[in-house]
Amino acid sequence: MVGVGPMGRESTLARVSVVNYFGTVLLDEFVRQKELVTDWRTQWSGVRARDMINGDSCCLRFLHALTVSPAKTFEEVQAAVAEFMKDRVVIGHAIQNDLKVRIAIVLACTWRTNSRR
Repeated sequence: MVGVGPMGRESTLARVSVVNYFGTVLLDEFVRQKELVTDWRTQWSGVRARDMINGDSCCLRFLHALTVSPAKTFEEVQAAVAEFMKDRVVIGHAIQNDLKVRIAIVLACTWRTNSRR
């Protein structure tokens, strides 16, 4: 999540990462921002402004050489996550917070949290 709006107080999805039980990365996508980012929260999110390069950028050849993908739209990432997670079980710590970004709306999966209240 990165911050948008005055002083970065509103959160918006900037990256989606899915790992398996062993920590192997199964999906890792940056989400292109529609609003001006006022707080990158890099120390927590790991997301930097350069991660948001538009797919139409003239820098694509350079990015391809580095095997880095440009950020995708929220809708593209939402569809990719939905397809990837179809009929899977999602387990995580306080995962209800992660699912607040509405990617879960289209997911056909079961989830449970291992957080304690």
